[in-house]
Amino acid sequence: GLEATFAYFAYDRAGLGTVELGYIFMIMGLAGAIVQGGLVGQMTKRLGEGKVIQIGIIGSAVGFTLILFVQDFLTAAIFLTVFGLGNGLIRPSVSSLLTKKATSGYGQVTGLLSSFDSLGRIIGPPLGGMLYGIAIFMPYVSGIILSVLALGIYYLYMNRTNALEGHA
Repeated sequence: GLEATFAYFAYDRAGLGTVELGYIFMIMGLAGAIVQGGLVGQMTKRLGEGKVIQIGIIGSAVGFTLILFVQDFLTAAIFLTVFGLGNGLIRPSVSSLLTKKATSGYGQVTGLLSSFDSLGRIIGPPLGGMLYGIAIFMPYVSGIILSVLALGIYYLYMNRTNALEGHA
């Protein structure tokens, strides 16, 4: 829902127009490309997918939080980039972790991941728009809440996986 509501939010909070938003999304996209193009691989080799996923989720939550404090072009660019960097760490790391943990059916695992990604792209914009209609900060607060839930689900998954591996 961020992409669906951020233009309105940035206009309401900082008076940013379409050209400024274009530059902001370009900056965020470049930073994300750099992260996904090389940094994720280096980080996962050094820290492992699990830690990179945790860092990404926390980075996304911090980005959502910072977005609530947008005041001008510079803060919008920095805060949205923080969100984008966190988000950019998550997907490749989750994909890598799932394919490493899967004992068979790699196509099914990656297909399911892709389906959930698509589901988020389908539900996100109308839900974000609805929440924005309630209060302009709601899409970002809900993003913070979802990030915390995702981190909790990750911890549950890892605890369950570790318990199963301990009993094997």
